[in-house]
Amino acid sequence: MSSELIQEVLNIIFSKHMIYLAPMIFLFMAILFTDRIIEIIQNALADRNRWR
Repeated sequence: MSSELIQEVLNIIFSKHMIYLAPMIFLFMAILFTDRIIEIIQNALADRNRWR
């Protein structure tokens, strides 16, 4: 019974609300990992300048 309920809830979320959830999830991930992305870019630029 509970597995059927969980399955129905997931079906509703992914079929009807994914249009709204996907951009919000993407934005949330971008905000969370912005500092790491900036650090990777800075390291790549520093390594490139070191080899010149």
